[in-house]
Amino acid sequence: MITLINLRYNTMNRQLIDSFTNSGEDAEITTYKILGVLKEYLTNIRRNKLYPTLTDLVSLSVRIESMIIQTLEPKEQFDNLCGDSDEDFSVFGNLDAGEVYSDASTELLKWTRTQLYPILDEGIAVYEFVDENMDLQIINGNSFYKDNGYLIIPEHKTSQFNIYSFHCILFKTDEAPIKSVKTLFLQSLPMSNTESVTSQFQTIVDNITNKTLPVYYCNTDLDFPYEETIFQIARKKLLKVLSM
Repeated sequence: MITLINLRYNTMNRQLIDSFTNSGEDAEITTYKILGVLKEYLTNIRRNKLYPTLTDLVSLSVRIESMIIQTLEPKEQFDNLCGDSDEDFSVFGNLDAGEVYSDASTELLKWTRTQLYPILDEGIAVYEFVDENMDLQIINGNSFYKDNGYLIIPEHKTSQFNIYSFHCILFKTDEAPIKSVKTLFLQSLPMSNTESVTSQFQTIVDNITNKTLPVYYCNTDLDFPYEETIFQIARKKLLKVLSM
C-alpha cells in the first residue's frame, strides 16, 4: 500500500515540476493543476497523514528553490552550488542542465513557493507534535544489543499491539557509515482494558521468540493514522535510539 501511495505522489510531483517548463500550456490551467496538487497535500496534512506527504513536500520545496536559483544565477554558479546533490532529488529525477525559464515561469515558481511553504510548516508542526507525544522504552532485554530486536507499537484505533522484529544495516559511504533499520511485521495482539499495562507487556514478551534480544515499546496515546504517521515516526525514533 505504501509503495503505491509513494508512486502516486512521485507522479504528482513530476507533473507539477513539468508545469513550469511547459510553455505551450495555458497559464490558468497550469495554476489550477498546481493548486490541485497542493490542495491534496494540505488535505493529507490536516488529516494527520504525514507519509509520504511531508517528505515529498520537503523534496518539492528544495527542488523549486533550486529552480529559482537557476533562473537568477549563471549556470556555472548554479552547478557549483548544487554540486553532486542531484541524487537527493530522486522524487523528481536529476535537474535538467541548461533549462531556460521565461519570466512567467519564474514568477510561477515564486508564487508556488509562497503557496507551498505554509503547507510545509503545517506538516512540520504535526510531525513535531507527534514526536513530542511519543517515546520509546525498553521493556525486555538489554539496550546494549543494537543489531536485532523487537518493536511494539500500539494502534489505538484498532485496540491492538503490533509486534515487529527489526534488523539494523550499516551502509558504508565516502563520508561516514549510515545506519538503517528494517522492520518485519510479526503479529498483532489485542489490548485489554482490564489487565494492567505491566501484565500486557509480559504477554507480549511471552509471544516473542528470542527473549534475549531487546524489546522496545512505543509509548503513545495518539490515535493518528497508523501507517502514514505513527508507524513511520516510531521507526525514526527507533533508529535514533539504535544510533546512540
